Amino acid sequence: MTRSDFERLFDAYIDGMLEGKLLERFEAHIRKHPELQARVEEHRRIDDSIRNSFAPSGGVPGLPDSFTIASATPKKSGSRRMLLAACAGLIVIGAAAMIYIKSVGSSIPAGGSTAPFVLVEPMDLYQRLESESFKPEWACANDEEFFAYTLDKFNKPFLVRETPGLTLTGWTSSQVFSRYTGVLMAKGADGADIVMIIDQARFDRQLPELESLGLHLFRREVAGLVLYEITPAAEPVILPKVYQPEIPIDPGA
Repeated sequence: MTRSDFERLFDAYIDGMLEGKLLERFEAHIRKHPELQARVEEHRRIDDSIRNSFAPSGGVPGLPDSFTIASATPKKSGSRRMLLAACAGLIVIGAAAMIYIKSVGSSIPAGGSTAPFVLVEPMDLYQRLESESFKPEWACANDEEFFAYTLDKFNKPFLVRETPGLTLTGWTSSQVFSRYTGVLMAKGADGADIVMIIDQARFDRQLPELESLGLHLFRREVAGLVLYEITPAAEPVILPKVYQPEIPIDPGA
C-alpha cells in the first residue's frame, strides 16, 4: 500500500467509514504505533471543535432536509485537510454567511453549484444514458484504479468481480439520491446495457419500478452504501459480484 492509499484510509477511519476486517486491520496497525494513536486523537479533537463551533440552534428556514445532508458531506475523503482549513476560516465569517443564506433561502444548493438540486428518477437516468450511447465520463484501467475511485468518491472502497458475460465500461454521475450519486455502466452477456447506482445508504429512498421500460430494479447494501442495479435481465448481474477486498496494511506506511 502506498503512503497516499494509507492517508485515504486514515481519513475514512477518522470519519467512521471503515468496517469489518478492514477496520480491524487498521486499528491493529494504529495500536502498534503511538504516534498514530496521537494523530487520531488530534484529528478527533479538531473534528469535535469544528462540530461544536457549527452546531446549529435550529434549522435554516426554507431549506429542505436534503440540502443540509448534502452540504455536510464532502465529495472526497482526500479533501479533509482542505475542509478543516476552510471551516477554520468560516468560523470568522460564519455570522455573515448565515445572514446571506437566510436572505436567499433554498436557491443556494449544496456543493457551491449555482444549479438547484433536483432528484433524478432512474427511468430518466437510463433514458439519458441511452441517448448518449452509454458513454462513461471515466473508466478504470484496473482494480487499483477502481479501488481508489470508490474510496475517494464513497469513502467505502469496493470492487466488482468481472466474469464472462459482464464487462464494466465506466463511470458517470447523477442526482438519484444526492448531488454525488455514482453511476457505474456495464455490458451484459448479450450486449445489454446495465447500470448500477451507488450512494451513501443514508440518502436511500423509494425508487419507482421500471417495467414500462422493460427493465428490472434490484437493491443491495454494502458497508453503509446502497446499490441499485437497473438491468433488462430477470436477475441482477453486477450486484452479486460486488465485494470489499482485504487490504494489507504496510507497516512502513
